[in-house]
Amino acid sequence: MSEAKGAKEKRGLYHQYQTILEKYPLVANAFQGGIITAIGVLISQSIMSPIGEPTAFDWREVQVMTFINMAWITPVLLWFFGLLSKMNRGPMDKLLIDQFVFSPVFTASIIALRNVLYEGGDLAGVPKVIVDVVPGVQLTAWLFWIPTRFLIIKYVPNTLALLANSGASLVWTIIFVMTLNK
Repeated sequence: MSEAKGAKEKRGLYHQYQTILEKYPLVANAFQGGIITAIGVLISQSIMSPIGEPTAFDWREVQVMTFINMAWITPVLLWFFGLLSKMNRGPMDKLLIDQFVFSPVFTASIIALRNVLYEGGDLAGVPKVIVDVVPGVQLTAWLFWIPTRFLIIKYVPNTLALLANSGASLVWTIIFVMTLNK
């Protein structure tokens, strides 16, 4: 009997989560994306800290990357994934649009925002940062995101696509921050 009650509660929590996502998609996804980003940045800082020394966390980087995720990444991805899901195209076409049309521009925008907000760069220096940094980061992004996005596009329901993407983004955030902090 308690096993049935536990299964019912799990179904209930999932249903509540789905309801929140449907009623407040931007707020719910921004909140979960912000948490995932903060965790990813902290993990990347822990990995990059010298062995045997306590990690000196850069809380400003955590705050800036979390802000960028909540204010820019989540709203843009929510809009783009909605647009992508409405396209009358197969998974491979959607993947090509996602990775070779959208992703380079989106990646450049994130790097530009990070440069201005975290590194204190000015807007005049953004083109040089994009030329110097984006190609290497984009290549790394394709190695990670092409298989990940294909699986999400092909197998994950639209209502859970951003959550699945957010889960994968925990791993990507670690890779991304480590690549930028080399």
